[in-house]
Amino acid sequence: MNPELLVFLFLAAGIFLIFLEFVVPSGGMIAVMCVCCFAGSAWFAYKAWYVAHPGVWWVYLTALLVGFVGMIPFIIYGEKKRQMRRVLLGAVSALLACELYFWLFGSGLWPLVIGMVAFFTAFNLLEASLPSLISKVAPAGGKGTAMGVYSTSQFLGAGLGGIVGGWLYQHGGLAMVFIGCAVLCALWLWVAFGMREPPYVTSLRLPLSARALADSELAARLLGVPGVTDALIVADEAAAYVKVDTQVLDRAALDRLLA
Repeated sequence: MNPELLVFLFLAAGIFLIFLEFVVPSGGMIAVMCVCCFAGSAWFAYKAWYVAHPGVWWVYLTALLVGFVGMIPFIIYGEKKRQMRRVLLGAVSALLACELYFWLFGSGLWPLVIGMVAFFTAFNLLEASLPSLISKVAPAGGKGTAMGVYSTSQFLGAGLGGIVGGWLYQHGGLAMVFIGCAVLCALWLWVAFGMREPPYVTSLRLPLSARALADSELAARLLGVPGVTDALIVADEAAAYVKVDTQVLDRAALDRLLA
C-alpha cells in the first residue's frame, strides 16, 4: 500500500482513539494504541517523504507532535467546563484563519511550518470532538447507528474533497484550493453559530433483573430518576440503554430500579 496513504490512515486512527480514550474505560490500553498509531503515521511519513523531500517530513512531524499536544487542553476545557460549542466554533474559526494564512503567506518554509502546526491543532481537535458531539446528541440505543452515519459521511467527504480540490488546483492552482477551503470553513462557521450547547451526557448499557424486565413502566420510571435524560429498554438483551448526566445522576435510585 502507498506509504502516503498509510500516513493519513494511521493519523485518523490515532485521532479516533483519542476520542475513545475519553469515553471508554480501558485501563490505558486505548492510549497505548493511540500512541502506536501516531508513531506509525510518523514512520510512514518518514518512508514516504524523508529521502526525496526531507523538509516535508520535518514539517509534518513537527505539526503532528505539536498539534497533538496542543489540542488536549481544549478538549479538557470543553468537557470539564461544558463549553464544547465554544471549542467547536473556535476550531472552525482557526481552520478558516489557517486557509487564509496559507493563501497569503504559505510560500515560505517557516510560514508553512507555523500554519501547519495551527492547522493540525484545529484539525485534530475537530477530529476528536465531533464524534463526542455525535454520541451526546444521538438517542439512547442509537449511538452505533449515528457513529456509522458519521464515519460514512466522513470518508465520502474525504473522497469528494479530493475530487473538488483537484479540480480547483487544475483551474486555479494552490491559491484557488485555499480560497475554496476558506469558503467552506466560512459556511461551516455560519451554520455552527446556530448550534446549541450539547447535552453533557454519558451513554450506559445496564443489565436488567427479571423483576425490572417485567415492569412495563420501567422506561418512564428511569426517566424520572434525576440525571437520566433518555432511556431505551431492549427486552431481547435484558438491558437498558440510558443517557445520564453524571454530575446530577442519582445512581442509588437508578440501581434500585434495575435490581
